[in-house]
Amino acid sequence: MTTSKPVKESDRRAGSENEAKIRVGIIRCDTHAVWFSVLMDQHDPMLLCDPPRLKGEAAHGGLKGSIHRYFYAVSSAPGDMTAEAVDGFEITRVWDENREVAQAFAGLFGGRPEVLRSIRAGQ
Repeated sequence: MTTSKPVKESDRRAGSENEAKIRVGIIRCDTHAVWFSVLMDQHDPMLLCDPPRLKGEAAHGGLKGSIHRYFYAVSSAPGDMTAEAVDGFEITRVWDENREVAQAFAGLFGGRPEVLRSIRAGQ
């Protein structure tokens, strides 16, 4: 599920500004993927709380707004995360059998992760 880019020796030093991040690809954008991804990468807490409406039953649980309360428990500050994030990761690619779900998932991260058409290598 993860791949990392080659790290230069100069980047291995603790505290290096150029410290390489671990690139993470998500297969199936379900509740578990949302749960762990919001701990690993910057996301939009308001989209996590009120995600875009998907057609029918397309959205998995994590894209229905159910996860927000676990990470943003203070109602007076809905954008302040109460759980500690983990640095050093970057969500780079996502795939779901329903492309609309994968696009909504990528939207949580500013649309930055690439939405893949297939999980086969090179596609």
